[in-house]
Amino acid sequence: MNRLLMALAVLPAAVAPVAAQVATFSVRNQPVDQVLLAFAERTGLSVVTDATVTGSISLVLHDATPDRTIREIADAAGLFVDRRSGVYHLSRVQVTGTDEGWTAASRGGSLASLARALARASGISVILPLQPYPDLHLRRRAPSPTALLQAIAEAVNVPVEIADGVVRLGTARGARAPVPSSAVEADITLTIDGTEVRSSRGDREAVVRALAENLGVPLVVCGPISGTAPALRLAATSPQALVSRVAASLDLRLHLLDDVLLAAPSHDASALRRFYRRTVVPVPAPLRDAVAPAIADVADVELVAAIEGGVLLAGVPDALAVAVGIIGRLTPVRSDRDYVEFRPQHLDVTTLRDLAVTRFPDAELTASIATGRVIGRVAREDVERVREALSGWDLPPDRRRYRCRYAEPAAVMEAVTAAFPSVSAVIAGDRRSISVRTTPAVHAMVAGLVSDIDRPPRQVRFDLCIIQFQSGRAVQHGIEATLERDAAAVAVDPITAAAAFDGVLALRFDLISRLGYRAALAISDELSSNRARLVLDTSLRALDADMARIENSSTFRYRDVVGSEGDSGWQSVVREITSGLSVELTGTLHDDRSVTVNVRVTLSRQGADLSRNGNPPPTSERLVESTIRVRPGEPVVIGGLLQQEETASEHRFPVFGRVPVLRSLINRSDTHREESELVLYLSAFPDPENGPAERRRTQLERLRRLAGVETQ
Repeated sequence: MNRLLMALAVLPAAVAPVAAQVATFSVRNQPVDQVLLAFAERTGLSVVTDATVTGSISLVLHDATPDRTIREIADAAGLFVDRRSGVYHLSRVQVTGTDEGWTAASRGGSLASLARALARASGISVILPLQPYPDLHLRRRAPSPTALLQAIAEAVNVPVEIADGVVRLGTARGARAPVPSSAVEADITLTIDGTEVRSSRGDREAVVRALAENLGVPLVVCGPISGTAPALRLAATSPQALVSRVAASLDLRLHLLDDVLLAAPSHDASALRRFYRRTVVPVPAPLRDAVAPAIADVADVELVAAIEGGVLLAGVPDALAVAVGIIGRLTPVRSDRDYVEFRPQHLDVTTLRDLAVTRFPDAELTASIATGRVIGRVAREDVERVREALSGWDLPPDRRRYRCRYAEPAAVMEAVTAAFPSVSAVIAGDRRSISVRTTPAVHAMVAGLVSDIDRPPRQVRFDLCIIQFQSGRAVQHGIEATLERDAAAVAVDPITAAAAFDGVLALRFDLISRLGYRAALAISDELSSNRARLVLDTSLRALDADMARIENSSTFRYRDVVGSEGDSGWQSVVREITSGLSVELTGTLHDDRSVTVNVRVTLSRQGADLSRNGNPPPTSERLVESTIRVRPGEPVVIGGLLQQEETASEHRFPVFGRVPVLRSLINRSDTHREESELVLYLSAFPDPENGPAERRRTQLERLRRLAGVETQ
């Protein structure tokens, strides 16, 4: 579970549970039971799975509720989801019963699993044999549980016996009875039960002999098959499928032929030739050239000859069946289609075939490299159109130049040659263009590809405003002692105090439309009463996934005296301390126009040099770092950059200011404490917005609407 590639991000607990969202859920080729367990631990959901929940899934979700996420996991794994009393129950089988009847469904669950679920739900008694059953994909309905189980068993050819209210399922008809056997050869232990094979690491020939013994057939070895075998644990739905899986695992050629198991090494293509049989497969003449490459990967099958009306194949029977199936899919019978054949004079057959398929998606065309022709079948009404198009595309090649305004010519040329292998492309002498030589039809496709690649890089725009809010307290003792505090903010009616927005409207950052007129009015009042000051108001642009940085800092230099044991004297070194404000923004664009922004704000401050002997002054630093994903123009407010500063001074009265008792009355002491907070207002856009004049007009119109003033 520690290696589970899953990322979960849920909204904070302040959000109501029904509105909770899973920001990102990503899992790649992981066991579904471990995925469900990890999801339940992270989200606090209650999940129950049974033994049928097996297999692996790959899934990526964004902005989904936990309920939808767990149902998407179930759909991806082929599971049923049943929520009862707040608990999610997941299984490959599902049984429901009402007064009107019973329903059972299976998505890859076995008959035994379905029977057990039906017995638990209805209370009937079921007896199952040790024989494993194949996986089922079905849905059945019956008036009673017994009738339902009987209908499902008969559908998969399993005998059913009902006596005294007990349902007994037998062995599937046509399947071999399980014959447990074991063989010990050269420290190899094998156990084969039904259609399942388990073996420890050992000799390949021992595994094959034990397989033949279990299947009850003689073994014919046609060549050396000895060698080390890996540990096996295989399962299949039929003896033939099991033989194929064992052959792939042991790198052998294994075939069941007339109740005989044939075994041969994989590298000897002629080892089983004496067991070959011949068959004729009907193939239309224009498509016979496509048969050989289609069946090239099928072992123990060879194309003997092309005959009238088809092709002659030879091979082992089960391999022949696979080859015939491939040819059948290659040449389906369609009465509404006619054959088309075209030999190009200038264009490559592969490129011409790609052009035709793009123009006519329903056409079944093949590029015959050996004969240099495009052959296939198309709808009868499209025959003439296809022939005219092929002739129109097959023109002598010409050379055209494509200018690369944004992308590198080498990258564009590589993409063009990869998409169209037959074209000739070079970088032009101006080093900003590529020269392509091909036919006019391909030029049209090349132009479309170049326009898709040669685009300006996407940019992110940041509207940034930083305001420092500050409050102070001054206390004086002694003669003329006073106590002063900052006046509290007074609420102002937004309609009667519209003139107070003058300072806000002058900002680049649209505080009115982003935060609302009440927040903008409060900020404007703070600025006008000098309880806040504008630190930064600007717009920044950066390429997608690149960083934009702005820094407002000062540097303090001081001299440091250093020395070492080997030096005869001391040396002075000039050192620097940089303090101030630094903002780093990195935006990543998404297809839905949302922007993921990484924000890093650093505020450092340098204290006063009280020592007056060159020592470095004290410094302090505050850091705020966050990663957020926002919609275009959605405002983000980041605070928390707090700083406090306290200063004290004393004014002594001449002569009498040193008298111990009298000085406390006549001397004056001043204490000033100031607190400040930097607040960052940020908006991110994937595209450039309107200019300052248009933005100011939009703000004024929004303010008039909020104030109830009719626009002219």
